[in-house]
Amino acid sequence: MIGRLIVVVGLAMSLVGLSLTQSQSVAEADVLTSGSTLVINGLDAITIKSAAGGLGPSERVAVVAKSLERFRRGQTVRVVADPGLRIALQDTTIVTITVAEAKAHGKTPDALADEWSRAINKALYVPPLTVLTENVELILGKSRTVRVIGSQSRMAQITVEPEGAVKVERRGFDLLVTPLAMGEGQIMLSLGETTQSIPFTVMAISANLPQTLQAEVTGNPASKELVVETIRGAMSTMLESQPGARIDFDVPPVDPLVPGQSRVYQVRTVVSAPGFAESRGLVNVAIKNVGGGRVFEDVLWYSNEPENLKGTGQLYFARLNTDTPGRLLWHHCNKTANPLVVQYVLANRSAVDAKVWLVGGDPEPHLDPTKAGFEAGKMFFPDWTNYQGSVVTVPARSVVPIVMRRITAEQTTSGLATLRLLPGGADDVVLVANALYPNEVSGEWQRQVSGSKPWLERRAIGVDRFSLPIVGKEKHVYSQPAKQVGFLYQVGGKLGFVRIGQESIASAIGGPPLSGNFGVQYVIEGRIENPGDVTATVEVVFEASAGYSGALFSVNGKVLPGRMLQTKESMSLFEASLKPGEARDIRIETIPLSGAHYPATITIRQKGRM
Repeated sequence: MIGRLIVVVGLAMSLVGLSLTQSQSVAEADVLTSGSTLVINGLDAITIKSAAGGLGPSERVAVVAKSLERFRRGQTVRVVADPGLRIALQDTTIVTITVAEAKAHGKTPDALADEWSRAINKALYVPPLTVLTENVELILGKSRTVRVIGSQSRMAQITVEPEGAVKVERRGFDLLVTPLAMGEGQIMLSLGETTQSIPFTVMAISANLPQTLQAEVTGNPASKELVVETIRGAMSTMLESQPGARIDFDVPPVDPLVPGQSRVYQVRTVVSAPGFAESRGLVNVAIKNVGGGRVFEDVLWYSNEPENLKGTGQLYFARLNTDTPGRLLWHHCNKTANPLVVQYVLANRSAVDAKVWLVGGDPEPHLDPTKAGFEAGKMFFPDWTNYQGSVVTVPARSVVPIVMRRITAEQTTSGLATLRLLPGGADDVVLVANALYPNEVSGEWQRQVSGSKPWLERRAIGVDRFSLPIVGKEKHVYSQPAKQVGFLYQVGGKLGFVRIGQESIASAIGGPPLSGNFGVQYVIEGRIENPGDVTATVEVVFEASAGYSGALFSVNGKVLPGRMLQTKESMSLFEASLKPGEARDIRIETIPLSGAHYPATITIRQKGRM
């Protein structure tokens, strides 16, 4: 029903294709037909759905309109039951209520007759000039309709205050209002001494919808969790909207994405910004899985100086080189009495966009430094081993946060990440870390000064609005952050030992080697054999031999549950029963974690033999 739809505040309607046929326009009642609907004084009164007497619904409603030419003030229609159920005006039948018509409305004939007579009488006696909308909210660039009802409404003179604010065109009982300029005003309807006003407000829209956003991920496959995270990140950081907009949306059901697969997700969205009209619509988020293979880093960026923060200042600086992946480790404790923010950003100093592939493990800060390092590894390790990563776009001459943690006194923030500057874009991208006070965080990021994966929540800002230097001196960069170790253990022979964190890797910039090998990947590949003539059980055990530590391992491609271990406490990594002559291959991966104590020991032995 056009009358019921058009009066909804803020809804822009179009009457294109609507045919209004005037039956009569008199002072007593203004009666029109719209298809098979009877419109009286601007109100949809009844709709006929069935044929009768050789006439279709539209023809029947035209007869009803013709019959109402006799209406005069003081008269009402009534239900007459003999002969036949009908609605009459005075002694003239207006419409007959058939069984088929009642069935089409899902009612009994008596109920439909009563409903129709009430609706017709209500429409006949609306005031001669009535505005149904108290205030009209208009969106700049979009027309909408406003219904004005009453027997005299279509004859009223129309003026606009201020002149030129909106354009008004009459469409039957509707006014098609097209906003021309932002601001407030009113549409005046005058008929003799009677005046009605329609206040209006013209606003720009919070966001133009629909929009299409594009994002890239990796993984074999990219997990459902990563896809959901990517949708949320795109909606939070890519959607074009007015400043200060709040973006509410519902993430649709998702499935994992295999390498090379693309999928478009339709996201129902509401955008509202102060001083702007609310936007509702769909956002299409297109996500592509651009790869699924493991990446092994060429360098380790080790950010641990100072470990104990006694003030603010730059903590780390490194340059990203195209297609040269690097692993980042950070570990900092707040030794001041005041909260600090530890912030790591990617700064694109060039005139073209950059794309950086990123896997991050950035947990909540902790009062226990060893626990902080363990939680960082527990978040990073599964995604890293399964190549679950995001492609982050750093716009030209802009800065994107990758770590943003607020730490109170004695709290430690610790994390691990892998970053790879992808080819085909900017080649002047740097990593900059700072400790700063919360009120020193750039304005656009002030609302959220803590949280994991900030690149999914905070938009890039221009380097001209970033208050900290994006230059610095590289330090603690180490080459080839991976150690490969092999072993062969035979039942009945000597115990096998692998030491973790003992042999340091070298500096890539001429500095001292890395003590403890924190953040270094260990790949341990070995073979266990049973040359004897009886079945034997072989076990592989990790021991926190140097002190309190966190332990994370992947064995033969499966990530084991991590554990916190006290000094000399151990955990089983692998166990197998070998028949005579049987052998097994084992592949173990681990990373020494921040805050833990090294060197630590892996022992390969026959179970029960110490």
